[in-house]
Amino acid sequence: MFGNNGTTESTNASQQVNKGTTSNNQKGTTAKTVESKNKTTNTSSYVTGIKEDEPNTFLNGTKFKELEPKSGKVENLSELLTDEGIDKLKNMTTEEVANLFEKEGLNPKDFKDTSGTGNGQKFSIPNNKFMIPVDFEKGKRKMITVGSVRTNSGGSHGSSPYILFGTNDGKYKIVFGDPKDYKYNITNKENANIIFVNPKR
Repeated sequence: MFGNNGTTESTNASQQVNKGTTSNNQKGTTAKTVESKNKTTNTSSYVTGIKEDEPNTFLNGTKFKELEPKSGKVENLSELLTDEGIDKLKNMTTEEVANLFEKEGLNPKDFKDTSGTGNGQKFSIPNNKFMIPVDFEKGKRKMITVGSVRTNSGGSHGSSPYILFGTNDGKYKIVFGDPKDYKYNITNKENANIIFVNPKR
């Protein structure tokens, strides 16, 4: 399941060995080299807050959607980004999400830890032509393809873990937490369709 560190709570032994090897190799590097691999974000203009007179809208004008979490797991790829699938994603590991693509004969690849602020994992689905439905605006279901998947937590947007889908219709970010706690840049709208799976709803 997606843990507070933005990766899955269950990690296989080979991943643990790889992480240990990386840590040992970094001991011999200079501080400058290590720093060059870490992305830093200026969060001085990041705030929290929702407009009182405009539902589901942050102070910078970014719109978002909110769902309640449900038990169970996504059973197939066509359910993944529907309301019925999104509210179950918190119960799944990154590997299980990748398996949904594999079941359709697709080939997720480049599975690795993310670099930058926070912690997470990512993989890509090259040359994906498999269309799936996505629900964001009420009554306006779209058909899209997913090209990449990334998880993260503890970065510039706060501690709530999220999973980001890169699609041919832009980015879809599923955040597992309360929108009131979400940090964002007050001067810029976020370039993503944001959906909160809020346990407090």
